[in-house]
Amino acid sequence: MRTLWRDDVASFHGTFVGFDSIRVNPKPVRERRIPIMLGGNSDPALRRVAAWGDGWYRFNLDDVAAVRECLAKLDRLRDEAGRDRAELRLAVALRNPRESDADALAELGVDELVLVATPPERADAVTDWVAALADRWIANRR
Repeated sequence: MRTLWRDDVASFHGTFVGFDSIRVNPKPVRERRIPIMLGGNSDPALRRVAAWGDGWYRFNLDDVAAVRECLAKLDRLRDEAGRDRAELRLAVALRNPRESDADALAELGVDELVLVATPPERADAVTDWVAALADRWIANRR
């Protein structure tokens, strides 16, 4: 995909796909590149992130300590791949996040805490629900 997004006339030969001299348009506007965020909890997923991903999204983690453990593994794999941690965007979702987790995750280098919450069934209650989330998470960050 990166070859198709970047090159006006693209060719590529890999294990699972190959093509010669093709054009694909439209191209991404910014730097002819779209970041590839990889999700997953397995060691193979972490190896893919370390080798070529632009970022990693880990979900359903118990707490900040679990994030720290996963990041240690990712850092080891990333070092082996010769990549800088600054090249990766890191996002996590915790099972039961607390406001204090946001600062602790930021200290670990996590860029984004993903909040997973079920919205209300009634559409007219969504505005208040979003406002309450903002009050809880954004107001406490100031």
